Order: sequence, then structure tokens, then C-alpha cells
Amino acid sequence: MLTEQLDAEMRSVQFIFMNGPTTDVRVIKRLDIISKKFAEFMLRVQVIKVNPYMRNFFDKLLDIEKTCK
Repeated sequence: MLTEQLDAEMRSVQFIFMNGPTTDVRVIKRLDIISKKFAEFMLRVQVIKVNPYMRNFFDKLLDIEKTCK
């Protein structure tokens, strides 16, 4: 299903952490790329939500949207 594929894609995004300027701070590497991916996921969810044939999967789409936010 389309929603399962989108959910799997979203969950496969890997966050890579590195030490920041101090030892107490952890920084996410490539945050710009990750934020672009999640913006794309949000756009895809919004497009799918307006599709009348996807009404049966609306709850799953809301879960995916919540995770993206």
C-alpha cells in the first residue's frame, strides 16, 4: 500500500549525531537534508489526504502526518 510505503520511507531516515563545540552538546549532521525530506513527506501526505480513494487510510495518514510534525 501507498501509506505503508510512505511510512517505511519516513522511518528509514537516519539521524547521524556528532559532538558539538562542547562535550555536552550533540548536533544532528545534515539537518538541512533531513528537514527537506520531512517537508516532502508532509507534502505527499497532504496530497494523498485529498484523494477520495484514500479515505479508508485516513487514520494511517494522520499518524504519518503526526510523526512528520
